[in-house]
Amino acid sequence: MEFLFNCVFLSSWFADPNDEILSLSLGSCFISSPLTLADSDYVGKLGVVSGWGRVTEKGDPTDTLKEALLPIFSNPVCRALRYHPHEITDNMICAGYVHGGTDSCHISEPGRWLYNVVNIDAHDLAKGKPHLVLGLLWQIIRIGCFNQITLEHCPGLANLLEDGEKIEELMKLSPEAILLRWVNHHLERAGVNRRCTNFMSDIKDSEIYSHLLKQIGPNDAGVTMEALSEQDLIARAEIMLQQAEKLGCRSFLTPHDVVEGVYKLNVAFVANLFNNHPGLDKPENIDFEGLDHIEETREEKTYRNWMNSMGVNPHVNWLYSDLADGIIIFQLYDIIRPGVVDWKRVHSKFSKLKKFMEKLENCNYAVELGKQLKFSLVGIAGQDLADGNPTLTLALIWQLMRAYTLSILTQLADSGSPIVEAEIITWVNTKLKEAGKSSGIRSFQDSSLQNALAIIDLVDAIKPGTINYDVIKMTGEAEDNVANAKYAISMARKIGARIYALPEDITEVKPKMIMTVFACLMARDYIPNMDTKTN
Repeated sequence: MEFLFNCVFLSSWFADPNDEILSLSLGSCFISSPLTLADSDYVGKLGVVSGWGRVTEKGDPTDTLKEALLPIFSNPVCRALRYHPHEITDNMICAGYVHGGTDSCHISEPGRWLYNVVNIDAHDLAKGKPHLVLGLLWQIIRIGCFNQITLEHCPGLANLLEDGEKIEELMKLSPEAILLRWVNHHLERAGVNRRCTNFMSDIKDSEIYSHLLKQIGPNDAGVTMEALSEQDLIARAEIMLQQAEKLGCRSFLTPHDVVEGVYKLNVAFVANLFNNHPGLDKPENIDFEGLDHIEETREEKTYRNWMNSMGVNPHVNWLYSDLADGIIIFQLYDIIRPGVVDWKRVHSKFSKLKKFMEKLENCNYAVELGKQLKFSLVGIAGQDLADGNPTLTLALIWQLMRAYTLSILTQLADSGSPIVEAEIITWVNTKLKEAGKSSGIRSFQDSSLQNALAIIDLVDAIKPGTINYDVIKMTGEAEDNVANAKYAISMARKIGARIYALPEDITEVKPKMIMTVFACLMARDYIPNMDTKTN
């Protein structure tokens, strides 16, 4: 039975410099009259949230009363994820999706999917929703700007190593952190004492940019330091950008963007400088053989993006090192089973002398919680997580992702018993048969899944008329199978399924990822109008 309540939905948009897009935080629902239910009575239930809030960032409130069906979270989860503890009081209720994107004001704005691009369709673009369009454009720009910050494209990155640091440790840093180190490397080479710690306040006076441009520019480019003789910051920024133009890199920024310290635009500007004029020679004293494992695998990237879509804090840049203290894992546990984590046992801050033992205690507790949730953790100890053991860490992450997916299905089905994989397979075949489709599946390892037809048929069964069967290629060729898989995922997302798997996961019949595809479609079928309800 659903627990229904009406309330004023308080949502807040924030622009985190370390976040890729404007993110929607979990919403707090203020209950005007006291509740007699205990916290455990309503956590995990679905609540109806209504309101007249703003439908765009800083925009005008809508005149239409809207509502959304959202899962209710415990207040400790809210406090642990996005809010400061004092912002969530005992007379509030938190409801929403941890990955954001749906509330009573922003009904049709879905959350983020792989690569943290907002999961929007042609209708959102046609309506010209500013924050969605800008978020999508930033993701495209970010991917384009950052895809060359790798050892493959620039072996000279090894010059940025600090004393005693390994190349593996350097490449675990976020692209933004590597760019900061790159800027400071050239400032040091230029004999400048100043250092850059951020791409906002530190670059407003154009001094760091002027020294950087002079250092990385070819001798015949004619780059000068004349900007520093100008006292007006706007005029100085314009002169500095004129020097960048000599390098063919006057992109993204205006003088006002520099002076105002607009984070994303300045990051894109610096990334463009790096891509065109890295100024880093390949070091001769480093053996690059055998370093292929440093690059992120497809499986690792999928898991990392799933965790980030859950709204974990801090942002996960490198799977193993960022999970080594257990903090992210605890947040995921509390999302899957609200209240399961005893936060008094968790070390959220670490002392210098006891740091190693405190992190190990966290990891031991993380394994203990996994066993409490009936995870299969044979042979996995806290030390394995603390050491970043790839095989065993991935085994735990998969079970977290599986548990989350099945918990959402169980909640939506409201059957009173947990959903298991066999029920998903039964639902898929029943749905296909009822729609008159000839396809079907025996298991998530069924080799017939490689052409993606069963997924395509299921999308059309959920929302008839969605699929254009003229574009489906049934030759069985690998290239055509990939094309089908891309189309299947695209159309599944278009009808509202939050898919994390990649086309290759389907064509290679990766059972774990394929299970999540069908589970997400099953969830979409249970509540078809969750993101479009209006009253």
